[in-house]
Amino acid sequence: MYRRARGMTIVEVVVAMALFVAFFLLVMNTWPLNAWAAARARHTVLANHIAEQEMERTLAVGFDNAASRTGSYTLTGSTNGAAESQAFDYTVTVTAISSDASDVVVGVSWTEGGQSRNVTCETLLCDR
Repeated sequence: MYRRARGMTIVEVVVAMALFVAFFLLVMNTWPLNAWAAARARHTVLANHIAEQEMERTLAVGFDNAASRTGSYTLTGSTNGAAESQAFDYTVTVTAISSDASDVVVGVSWTEGGQSRNVTCETLLCDR
């Protein structure tokens, strides 16, 4: 009686390798998408920080001295050893809504991947 030897046939090995390669290629195709999403998140966090900083700067001068203004920041750094520079423009708009209250809106915009992005913060500033 003939008994088959235990082990894997060449067909089984080839199928297993093909499945592994297909899975590996699928995972590697998501790498650029993850890098893009990380950069977008990093820029959004930086823009939020700038908006909060300019809001605090406006609130610190008080109700009587709060004024509209514009400006820009260029932030440089490195990501995975690659130099990166991103320009952010901000606009602070102070609008009187009554004799003792003003609406303060801070908008920060930047261009990323050919598209314009922005974040906005808003609060009321009241005379004490």
